[in-house]
Parts: sequence; structure tokens; C-alpha cells
Amino acid sequence: MKLLVSACLMGVSCRYNTLPATAPGVPALAGRHAPIPVCPEQLGGLPTPREPAEIRYGRIYGGCFSGTLTDGNGIAALLAENGVRVLGQSQIDKIP
Repeated sequence: MKLLVSACLMGVSCRYNTLPATAPGVPALAGRHAPIPVCPEQLGGLPTPREPAEIRYGRIYGGCFSGTLTDGNGIAALLAENGVRVLGQSQIDKIP
């Protein structure tokens, strides 16, 4: 099965601070599936390194540089709305 996986969780140095962030269980996915590393921040044009940005309590920055928080979960919400199953890194054990 093909899986979109956050590139940083696969050890790619694309995080805001360039430090690796390999998540437990993610390397093992490559033995069972075809993980496709994706960094939404870089695809959106953000540089690495960059200032940190966070989703907290289901709220994200609106993207218009006003500092305003808005409800949502970023690209994950768009994927889910289009029938793509979205799992967080704490749910890796639920992938068959």
C-alpha cells in the first residue's frame, strides 16, 4: 500500500530546525508498504530552517501573516474531506 508519510518522521532533515525526528514504527512501514515522504511546509514554499509553526488544539495560523488563529488541521483536513484516511504518528500501529 502507498502511504503519504511526513518526511520528517522518516528522518528527512526538513523540520523547522533541521533536526531529525524519526518516529518509532515509521521505519518499519517501509518493509510492509511503499511510504512516500512528503513535507507540506516545504511544498508550500517554506524554507528549511524556518521559524516554528504549530497546530494546537485544532487551531492553526490562517496563512495570511496576521497572527490570527483559525479552526482546522491544515492539509490533513483537506485530505480527510476527500476520502483519504489520515492517521497521526501515535496511530502507526493501526496501519495493517
